[in-house]
Parts: sequence; structure tokens; C-alpha cells
Amino acid sequence: MTMEFNPRIPSTLLRMSMKYVFEPPSGIKASLLRTYQSNVNPQRSEKSPKERCRMHFLLSWFHAVIQERLRFTPIGWSKKYEFNETDQKASLDAVDEWITKATPEMSDNIDPHKIPWDAIRILLSETIYGGKVDNEYDQMILNSLTEQIFTPKAYESSFVLFNVPKLSDIEPLRAPEGRKVAEYKKWIEDLPDIESPLWCGLPTNVDNIIKKRQVLHVIDSFKQLQGVEDEEASGIDTTQSEKGAAWIQKLNDMVTLLLNLLPESLPALKREEHSLTDPLFRFLEREVLLGKRLLETVRKDLTDLKLMCLGELKITNELREVQKDLDTDSIPKKWRLYKVANVSATEWVIDFVKRLAQLRELAEEPNYKTRNLWIGGFFFPEALITATRQSVAENHGWSLEELDLIVQIGKSKLEDDQSFIIDGLTLEGYEWSKDSQEIIASNVLSEKLSSVTLKWIRIGAEEEDEKNKEEVKSTQIPVYLNSERLNLLFSVKIHSQQSKAELYQRGICLVVSSI
Repeated sequence: MTMEFNPRIPSTLLRMSMKYVFEPPSGIKASLLRTYQSNVNPQRSEKSPKERCRMHFLLSWFHAVIQERLRFTPIGWSKKYEFNETDQKASLDAVDEWITKATPEMSDNIDPHKIPWDAIRILLSETIYGGKVDNEYDQMILNSLTEQIFTPKAYESSFVLFNVPKLSDIEPLRAPEGRKVAEYKKWIEDLPDIESPLWCGLPTNVDNIIKKRQVLHVIDSFKQLQGVEDEEASGIDTTQSEKGAAWIQKLNDMVTLLLNLLPESLPALKREEHSLTDPLFRFLEREVLLGKRLLETVRKDLTDLKLMCLGELKITNELREVQKDLDTDSIPKKWRLYKVANVSATEWVIDFVKRLAQLRELAEEPNYKTRNLWIGGFFFPEALITATRQSVAENHGWSLEELDLIVQIGKSKLEDDQSFIIDGLTLEGYEWSKDSQEIIASNVLSEKLSSVTLKWIRIGAEEEDEKNKEEVKSTQIPVYLNSERLNLLFSVKIHSQQSKAELYQRGICLVVSSI
């Protein structure tokens, strides 16, 4: 029986079974060696036409890059995809079929320009590998890799296997010359054992981010192991023992701390005659109502827990669930009304207080449209983008489909009613250069941006002014909720002179929240 890793697998079944785990090799060189040991051999690759051997190498390199990027999730890919050896075998079979059909009869060669490259790229990016991809920007990464590798230029002696940034000191790898499998194997064996992430299109120091996240994951696992025993959480009189008294005191101290952080209440927005027709007001009112309701829930739970610690209230099943989560400093399930990263309950409350403070300021500000907005501080930041889009469309009489969203880094002043000042964005994958006023590839992989402008522009406007020229030079990039990249909120266009392939392969994105 074969299966993926899943927490729902019965533990009894695992204990009764002999378990074998198949993992892809770590590193592009190791992946290439495995391919040439199992799936590529002289009997298959050295058949007519002679260009088949190089095509098999390109497929092997492509598969190795895709597998290696999985090690750098969520930067290489936004999530773990089940790319495996079966995909590689299917690719080799399909490409062999296309090569055979395209080769003229009684010929040992085929012109590289007559190879059906479009069919091969579509087959790989949309069916064999692309059929498993469900994130549109992961699909763009896959498309850029197929366009970069599967091209007539791949048969030239100067063909480079990966893009090298201008200021990098990494030597480019050129595809090997050869018509025999043994020649390609020799080239692979001579590759250095220490590989650069540039080989798969990623920044050179991407390892640092992955190691940091692994450490945070280990710390979080240790926190989960610090929970109290079931007897301590069962609601019986734990104060009869010294251990029980210490547990009660610890819980009481934590509850008191969190209650002191929280405000007493959140004022409602004041409605006026035109308010209900304003998309931004409707958005803000929903945010305030949710914040008000959640604040009441959190304060009630914490107050009840405090009374329980003092022996003035008997614990209920619902309250016990909240207490169990707080024992491990985890966010109680009933508080999770909006998406956040896997942070502690204390961090969540501190962040929640900041969100409420912004809502309070906006509720008391009559001209909130001109204020700087902390987009990550809203419970549903994607709804803010929808509201601004509706507002601009209504004000100008445009349809929603006519509008495109661009981000203008380095601009923090309102120019017109199509713009909104946003705080709290983080740029990942690139660095913003204040000198050249554009994004550049560097060793800085995550940069907290100062206030930026989000601006809705009309698609296909006839005026050839500066904003339309900027749109032409822009590339669409993703905006995620946090650095885990699990929640894609919306997309914006950003000014860049770099190629789209390089931008996507380096994992460029904007992040609205730190948690």
C-alpha cells in the first residue's frame, strides 16, 4: 500500500507495518546521477535521432531543478508538490514520441528548430507537472523554467542552464557537449559537490531563511510538549497539591497579563446618509463589527478563566478547551476568526490589540480615506483591495474589469483619488534600491518597506502619460498574507527592468503581515 504523509493515518496501522519512505535525492547532482542510473540509458537515449540524447539531459536537468526547489518551500514553491519519478518517466516517454514523429524518415538527425518545442513545453507545464500545481504563481515559475530550458538554443555550445545575476561571482553552467550517455554521465560526475541555489533560480543565501524557519518550527514543537497533564486540566481541585497550585498560579498570571493588554471596548462607526453607498465604509464597518465581537469573546473567556483560577467559577467543557490551548500558549480555536500564522497566544493578543487600535483610529477619523492604512492589520486585507477597486470604479464611472492595480514603492503621498497609502508591506526575494528607484537582486531577501502607494489604473487608456508607461514596464507579482505563502490575497504590478523569468524564479512577492 502506498500513501502520502498524513496525520490521519491510523497509528495502529503504522505499528503493524514495515515502513519504507522514498525521498528524492538532495541536490541537483544527486538527482541527475539517479536519473542516469535508473531512467536514462544508452539503449534509450542513443537511438536515432542523435539529438535525443541531449533532449534527455534537458529533461533530467529540468526534473532535478523542480525537485530541488521543493527543499526551499515556500520560496522555491509556495507549497510541497508531489513531483516524483513517475512524472519524469512520463515526460521521457512523451518526449520520445514527439521526437520520433518529428524526425524525417531514414535520417539520423533533426534540425533543433523543427523539434515541436511548443508541444513539449505545454505537455510538461500544463499536464505532467503542471497538473499538480494549484497556485498561479507556481505555475508561472514552471512556465518560466520550461521556456528557459526547452528552446532551440539548448543545442548551442554556449547554452547556459541557469540565469546568473549581473553582480554575482558564480560561474555559469553550460550544457555539456556530447552524443553519448557516458559523456553526459562524466559531466554530471564532475559537477562540484557544493551547489549554489542559483542552479535552480533561487538567491544564493536562501538557505539562511530555510534554516531560520526550521529552528522556529522546532521551537514551536517544544512549546507543544510543555502542555499540562490531563488531570491538571480536568477541572478538579488541583490546588490540593503543590504542582496543581503552581499550574493555577501560572494560568492566572497569563490570563491577568492578557486582560491588561486588551482594551475594554471598541467604538462603532458613525453612519451618515451616504455611508452605505461607500464601499470603503462598508468594508470598515464589517471590520469594526468583527473586531468588537471578537474582543467581547476574548475578554469573556479570559475573565471566566480568572474566576476559575480564584475558585469562583466552575469550569465548563468550552472553557476547558480554551484553557488547554492557553496552557501551551496556543491560540484557542474559537478565537481564530481570521487567518494568521502559527504564532503563540501571547503574540496573537499583542497583534490583535494593534489591529483594534487601528480600527479605533479609523472609526474616529472622519477623513479615513486619506490616512495611511496598515493593510496587514485588517482581518480580511483582500476585502480592502476589493473595496478600493469598487470605490475608484464608482467615482470615475469605470467597470471593475477595466482596472489594474500597481504598487509604487518610494511614493508616500496621495496624488489622486485612485491612490491609497499602505503601510506594513514586506518585499521578499529582492531589495528596493533608493538610488535607482527599482528592485534589484541582492543578498537582502526580505526588506520592510516604508509607506507605499497602491494605485488603480485604467487598462487601455489612450493617454500616454507616465502612469501608462509604468504599466508597460511592470510585472505582476503575488501578495501573500504572511511569509508562509499559504494565503494568496491579490496581485499587483511592480516596476522592474528584470525579466519575468528571473523575478518569478527568485520567488518575488509582497507580504502584508508578520504573523
